[in-house]
Amino acid sequence: MEKSNYSKEIQELIDQLAIEVRSISPNALKTSNKLLKIANRLKDDSLKSFIYYHETLYYYFQSNIPIYRSLIKKAIYYALKADDQLLLSKIYTIIAVDSHNSGCFDIAYNYYTLAYNYANAVDDIGSVALIETYLGRLFTELKEYKLARKYLRSSLRKFKKDTTSMNHVLTAPILKSSDGIISILLNDIESAEKSLSAVDKIIQKLDEETANKVYLPRTLLATRLSLKKNDKPETRKNLKNLIELIEKEALVQELIDDINGLYNDLMNQNMKKEARALIERVDDAFMSTGITYVTAQFCGIKADFYESTKDDKKLFKVLKDQYKLNIKLRNEQQEMYSHAVSLISQLDTLREEKTKALNENIQLKQIAEIDALTGIPNRFKMNQVLNDSYYENKALAISILDLDYFKEYNDNYGHQKGDKCLVKVANELSKVAKKHSLFCARFGGDEFVVIYEGLNIKDIEKIAEEIHTRIGKLKIKHEYSLLANHVTISQGICYGTPSSKSVLWDFLSIADESLYSIKKNRKSSPKQTPYRLIEFKF
Repeated sequence: MEKSNYSKEIQELIDQLAIEVRSISPNALKTSNKLLKIANRLKDDSLKSFIYYHETLYYYFQSNIPIYRSLIKKAIYYALKADDQLLLSKIYTIIAVDSHNSGCFDIAYNYYTLAYNYANAVDDIGSVALIETYLGRLFTELKEYKLARKYLRSSLRKFKKDTTSMNHVLTAPILKSSDGIISILLNDIESAEKSLSAVDKIIQKLDEETANKVYLPRTLLATRLSLKKNDKPETRKNLKNLIELIEKEALVQELIDDINGLYNDLMNQNMKKEARALIERVDDAFMSTGITYVTAQFCGIKADFYESTKDDKKLFKVLKDQYKLNIKLRNEQQEMYSHAVSLISQLDTLREEKTKALNENIQLKQIAEIDALTGIPNRFKMNQVLNDSYYENKALAISILDLDYFKEYNDNYGHQKGDKCLVKVANELSKVAKKHSLFCARFGGDEFVVIYEGLNIKDIEKIAEEIHTRIGKLKIKHEYSLLANHVTISQGICYGTPSSKSVLWDFLSIADESLYSIKKNRKSSPKQTPYRLIEFKF
């Protein structure tokens, strides 16, 4: 959807809806309904898709999954109808993130890939970079660290170019921090140290408010790095800062894999006291996310700790909570797979509808451009060829030919035989046209047109003679012709090098005059050459 194509009033509503949705304003749905009325009036599928996409976000941000999933189907439906690839990229990204947060990594990967392909197709660098970030996170969780680093670094390069992104100032330090953690997981400590140093340099240039937003990923990197280097005093200092930052952070769900890794590193270094502080201090932050996959994962971390410390009372409580969460997660994942299957079914139905509509359009176009009787192009198609083709400063000849004494043929043999005769002549013309790369069409009645391009007069006359000979060899009986006992043709040809498109129609007019002239002459002199070529001078 191109916003600039709309009036100022609609553009303002579009901007208003986007702002209200992201702030989860109660007014968002009022703005959405107002915009939807306009979209229905305009019959604008792209605008409808934009509206339903933002309604999808509105309910997704509120974790209202049933409404979100019903709306996303509408968003996809209208985006596909409008072939709005940018919106399709954004819609598929939401589905992928939803699947990712539910632990359905296979569905997530498929939809990230779909979104990625659409974003690349429309060259939306911001969306491509964002999807690469998500893919980096996905492959990190799958422990495919080299792939994760590849996508994160590619994303970072793109975000540096895309200064239009609202949060482009934040992306560099956040992605650098993630890249540093992956370097640690790949035992590339030198690269991790470089990443931390680069992040610190970026933070120094940021204002306080912006810098506060990147301290968390930076501190997470610093904690993992000091732990990897077995620097326990530095680890304790970093860990204290990290826990304080997590307690303040509203959206921590994307950190669950990092917290799991950090916990395991602490336990491997026999820092159980620090591991306890980590899981107990950040417990509220992770258990209040409302995302079952995240809370179940965090319960797994707690269960491991309490089992290792022989705290059976807490272990029993955590295992009881985890059991309930695992059942809930299994149900949610089942719903996610059902939702994915439903979307695939919807996509297949839409593809079938689009294919059917496309085939119908092709058929209608063929009907409009092909002569129903002979199966060769008609006059409408010939007009298109003359209008659309570029003949300026190229040798061109247009020939109009018709069947000699065809009225007498129809009167005596009947129109049914006359139609069969026309089909036979058209077939021969089509063969000649294919052989010499010409265009031929039925002009109307018993008249046909042949367009020659880039040939000299001698070659055109040879082909005109070939056409005459081939029609004669058909030996279509015609006892009422004064020229032969079989069907013959006459041809009027105009030849020249046009200087503009406007004179192409003069070619037709002159060819028609030439045909009239040769037919008149052949009545008095039957053995005369059955074609006449007039050279048009400009």
